[in-house]
Amino acid sequence: MSKPKRTGWGLARALAAGTASALVALTLGFAALFFTQWQQWGTLSSLSQTRADYLPWTFFQLQAEALRLSEALATTQASDRASVDRLVLRYEIFVSRIDLVRSSRNLDGLRGLTDLDPTVQALDRFVADTDARLPRPDTAEVATPPTLTPAEIERVRDSLTPLLARLQRLSVQAQTGYSDKVTERSMALRDVSAGAIGLTVLQMALVCALVLLAAVQFRALNQRRARQLDLLKRLRVARHRAQAASSAKSRFVANMSHEIRTPFQAILGQLALLEAQPLSPAQVEHLALAVESAQGLLVLLNDVLDVSAMEAGSFRLAPEPCDVVELLQDQVRLLTPPAQAKGLALSLRACGAPPVALMVDPARLRQIMTNLLSNALKFTPSGRIDVKVRFEPVADDPSQCCVNLMVRDTGIGLSEQSLARLFERFYQADTRTHRTQTGAGLGLEISRSIARQMGGELSARSEPGQGSEFDLRLCLPVAPQPNRAGRCGAAEGAAPGDTPTPTTPLKLLVAEDNALVRRYLQSVLAALGHTAVLVDDGIQAIDQAARERFDAIVLDVHMPLMDGIAAGQAIRALPGALGRVPLMALTADVMRDTRARLLAAGFDLILDKPIRRGDLAQGLQRLGAVRLAPPEAAA
Repeated sequence: MSKPKRTGWGLARALAAGTASALVALTLGFAALFFTQWQQWGTLSSLSQTRADYLPWTFFQLQAEALRLSEALATTQASDRASVDRLVLRYEIFVSRIDLVRSSRNLDGLRGLTDLDPTVQALDRFVADTDARLPRPDTAEVATPPTLTPAEIERVRDSLTPLLARLQRLSVQAQTGYSDKVTERSMALRDVSAGAIGLTVLQMALVCALVLLAAVQFRALNQRRARQLDLLKRLRVARHRAQAASSAKSRFVANMSHEIRTPFQAILGQLALLEAQPLSPAQVEHLALAVESAQGLLVLLNDVLDVSAMEAGSFRLAPEPCDVVELLQDQVRLLTPPAQAKGLALSLRACGAPPVALMVDPARLRQIMTNLLSNALKFTPSGRIDVKVRFEPVADDPSQCCVNLMVRDTGIGLSEQSLARLFERFYQADTRTHRTQTGAGLGLEISRSIARQMGGELSARSEPGQGSEFDLRLCLPVAPQPNRAGRCGAAEGAAPGDTPTPTTPLKLLVAEDNALVRRYLQSVLAALGHTAVLVDDGIQAIDQAARERFDAIVLDVHMPLMDGIAAGQAIRALPGALGRVPLMALTADVMRDTRARLLAAGFDLILDKPIRRGDLAQGLQRLGAVRLAPPEAAA
């Protein structure tokens, strides 16, 4: 029966155990070697101290200084002050040598020398006698020592002569004793070194074993690391593929915006034209259902495209001066009829001192309010819906104003579990297959994302059966001037029926590649009192704009042969007044750089598809204002 293979983890445990054992043995060996080395260090320190405090050399120097003092005594003249000073200096050096011998730490080791003590005693007597005859500078009681006589100098010399022989004998004895001591300590050091060599050999063996175990373990770790790196590489490739797939999906949905919105524009346009025709009651009812379904589909389409734009990083804000109170009044006025149809009271109350205008993206703020009010209408069977807005100026920054907006209803409310997941994408509090309310579960998630991109926050509070409260807090810059071009964001979200009448009919050039959209635009422009020349692509638009003057030009962005951006740039390059004509762009593109490219190309206004009649009327009114402004203001 074959033995089972050792697994990777079993081999790792065996290597770890072997390594631990080798480390323990190596630690014990190091401890023994440390003790031996410590003993060797003590011996070497003693030997080094002995060498540093070399008494034979000290005695030899003392003997040499005694000879120099004897020579100085022989040459000193008592009447010569300089000669006496040299004698005193030489004597001082000799005495310092005696003090050096006394202070030697190894002097006790030479106490066995027969001539040591007698010589030291003789030196002490000589110093005591000579100090009386040659006053030393550090002990003299007067600044200038007395003048010596030749007789005194001779007596000092006579007392020094016997010391010379004693010092010579002591130097020879010290040399012999020092050699014996060094030999003894060298033998001890040799014994300690032999023990250290043995321990070192043992340590080398342990180190070799440890290195072998480490090499095996290192190889196992390398193999494991290689597997981890391979796994990490595969994870990175998978993540890159997932990111590429997500980005491609987002780009696909974003690019499909044009292809979806263009036919959707034709559907809504034809329904709008049909509304203006005389219809029977049944036809009116059918048309109303079709319009309602189309509007619901448009809301869902916009939500999906917003999510796609957020994922693709192309979601954008377009702040402009806006009267926030007026915007809220429009939204409340727009939703008052459906609220009344359900028997609900809908009110708006503003608190504080609102600035004339704040810098905000009106379309996105309107989108948030539409989501909040629509949800309140859906889930409030009876009672009321209150909208309250409070303006709070920032104390330390007068250029900022905080807007606190609250939407409170008396609806069915939410449980704690539903409230915790309320802002999750695709989440719906009512998950029953027979639920009474519809929706994709994107509105609140998109609203919170928009609020956060504006630098604010959207939160909610609710209790089952007690209704819900949504709070939007934004800190917005105060606009330097109110928007003089019309109501904030009216060209991008005016409610149906809010169609202003232009003061002067305009002569327009319209470039749109879709035939159904062209027919819709032609009918709406005619109903608004404008005259329009319609072409199929950008090249025809440039040719027409170069041959004829128009009050404004409307260009679709995506067209064959030449798109609207290139056509707009070419029109702006025309000479004189032909190149200063107001330009309006029609786009269904949600990519972030499209709006920036349009503005850089010289467009004065951008409308998003699908285009409603009120939006188009407001936009043309603004273009008319641009046309009538001086060239400097229109530039």
